[in-house]
Amino acid sequence: MVKLTYTELDVRDREWVERVLPPDDELLLVCKPRPSLWRKEYIPTAFVTVLWLGLVATISFLVVREIFIEGMAHPAMLLFLLFLVPFWVVGYGLASSPWRERERDRRTIYLLTNRRVLLLRPSDFRLLPVEFEYVLKPGMILDVTEKRDGSGSIVLEYVERSTRNGVHLIPRGFLHVPQVRRVEEILRQQIAAEYPELPAEDPESEKSAPFVAPEPFPSVISPVVGAVFIGAGVRNVCEGVTGLQQVTDGWLMTALVVVVAPLFILFMGAGLVWAWCRRMLKYLRKRRRG
Repeated sequence: MVKLTYTELDVRDREWVERVLPPDDELLLVCKPRPSLWRKEYIPTAFVTVLWLGLVATISFLVVREIFIEGMAHPAMLLFLLFLVPFWVVGYGLASSPWRERERDRRTIYLLTNRRVLLLRPSDFRLLPVEFEYVLKPGMILDVTEKRDGSGSIVLEYVERSTRNGVHLIPRGFLHVPQVRRVEEILRQQIAAEYPELPAEDPESEKSAPFVAPEPFPSVISPVVGAVFIGAGVRNVCEGVTGLQQVTDGWLMTALVVVVAPLFILFMGAGLVWAWCRRMLKYLRKRRRG
């Protein structure tokens, strides 16, 4: 049995554990995820963030320049600057997501008792405490992944999350924990102790036949939006290149207006279509195998 006073949890975490821990359960394991600013899951978000902030920054710079040059001759430019504020807020949210996720990891606690698994994690936005409970049972371990440094994840559940790109399956369990094989061994031993009449789970069999989550059909919204972006981007780039041939003064700022911004739109549309094509190929491959 693990005593909270012997763990590395601070006072706030200990109070949280004491509040949610059932009085009849014996605490066997306490662990926390390893905080990190970079994971492969962040790559799509980083790509969208660069494109989004680049486009918003370019438009904002051009509007500010027009205000300084024209003065108050075009007061509508000030209203347009206010219109850009929500887009800056969205960009800040995208850019700060790795730091916010790391802060959530620091406040996340994984508990294993003699009867259940408890996942204590702050919510996405307001960082309010959220608890998830899983009663120990055979077959509850769906997948185990391990990295070179010994850390990894033990998946206990896949949660469906609907987005404009379709339905995604989000893993939940002991995610990004150090010494993942040790955590897996303790969990399997406790499952076997709770169900002595059943044969022990074989980790090697799960490695040869891991859990395969069903692949949802990709949403058609992404390619439609991407095609619109591509069409608008190509049209504006062509018009911009034609207009540059007639410009003699201020060519740099004109290039930013008529070429750079449409290129961002073009690349965003191409990224949406490319991502959808990859999801469709993955869906068709899984369906053919199934």
